[in-house]
Amino acid sequence: MKGIKYEGIEIPLPKTTLLIIKGSKGFIMCGALNVEVYNSPQMLERNVLCASVRGVKSFDDMLNANIYDLTKGLKALGAYKGMRVDEALAFIS
Repeated sequence: MKGIKYEGIEIPLPKTTLLIIKGSKGFIMCGALNVEVYNSPQMLERNVLCASVRGVKSFDDMLNANIYDLTKGLKALGAYKGMRVDEALAFIS
């Protein structure tokens, strides 16, 4: 998105690829990672801002995907399940 700074991180793993879009305040990850870890009591105090998407194989797929799950901190800022990732970038950058 124009004016929003973020970084794409791609990590090839056996039988899958881990994709992360990282902003200055948080990140959006592919379904290979679990948002619930960041909503656990031990992690809530850190207020990690992140969301996940499912069924993506590229950064283009991610940008056009809808948020599948998100942390309570990101939700408190106004992001929501079903929001397009390209719109949600504003919350993590």
